[in-house]
Amino acid sequence: MSNHVLKTVGRFLALATAALLPVAALAQATAGATGTALSPPKWDIFAGYSALIPNGDICCYPAGHVFGYNSIDYGAILSITRYFNNYVGIRIEGDEHILLPETNITTSQPGDDFSGGYGGVVFRIPLSNGKVIPSFHVMAGAEQVGSIPQTDVFGFAFTAGGSLDVRTPAFDHHLSIRLFQADYQFVHANFAANQGGTYNFNPQGRLSAGLVWSIGMIAPPPPVTYSCSVSPSSGYPGDPITVTGTA
Repeated sequence: MSNHVLKTVGRFLALATAALLPVAALAQATAGATGTALSPPKWDIFAGYSALIPNGDICCYPAGHVFGYNSIDYGAILSITRYFNNYVGIRIEGDEHILLPETNITTSQPGDDFSGGYGGVVFRIPLSNGKVIPSFHVMAGAEQVGSIPQTDVFGFAFTAGGSLDVRTPAFDHHLSIRLFQADYQFVHANFAANQGGTYNFNPQGRLSAGLVWSIGMIAPPPPVTYSCSVSPSSGYPGDPITVTGTA
């Protein structure tokens, strides 16, 4: 089990390091950024790639044999976040990770299957005139867990983590890149007694990246004003007068 934990931690650190490589360059590029500040968006829709690193053992295939869940290096994640001000919002999120192929199952390829739905609170900190947005979230929900030797079951799931978004000029700043979203997860599953019984996957790591589409603004748009000028400012009946209006 200790070797499995070490492998799990090693995979997670390797993935996290790869995702964090652009951050140092990003900090240098944005340290002296100037220009018009961007209002933080009201809605964020995130879709992307996700990798899952479970920490748990599976029982009993073949009979009496116990072996660890494998990491799932490919998956999908989708979330929708509604912000109420510049800093606080709520999020609903779903993900799915299936270790393929689900045929020719062996003790080293159990066909892991994880999918879940969560909801919770998000805190963000707009930086560099709103162009860089780190955020932190805490969520709870349900996770479906299983593998080919076992029957899939639903259990409680807790998720806590953070992400880093960079807003691009594309589509009038509606499109952002989520460089990474790193999560710690705790999953509680109630398998049948002959399939391992009650089990906690703890800690379980998840690393994601993708695109964010933003809708709306927290700050109201600037008010529209209209002014006009007359030239010349005085005259006699019949003299031409030019009136110029500016919005």
